[in-house]
Amino acid sequence: MKFALIVNTSVVNSYSALKFAEAVLNLKHSIQAIFFYQHGVNLANAFIDLPQDETNIQQNWQTLAKQHAINLIVCSSSALRQGIQLDKLADQFIIGSLGQLTEIISSSDRVITF
Repeated sequence: MKFALIVNTSVVNSYSALKFAEAVLNLKHSIQAIFFYQHGVNLANAFIDLPQDETNIQQNWQTLAKQHAINLIVCSSSALRQGIQLDKLADQFIIGSLGQLTEIISSSDRVITF
């Protein structure tokens, strides 16, 4: 089964989306892409600075993307609204558009929003 994930939630609250993605992949399904939208784009901010005693959720997303060749797509409009510089995204995150999201959705069996 092919999944598409849309992450709208804050950095801290994206943990459940990450765990869902890991579970999907462990069950041998595939993820077409993960689209970060609204507050979810903050995960792509290269200048994010989490406390050392907290899980580095951004790094976990990056590792997942590398290991499974999944695109982490950041909505350009949402990123600009959140004050994120499009040329200063964290590694593994790429700029995308709602048009791309439409294509991803149309080629997926299931779309899950967090």
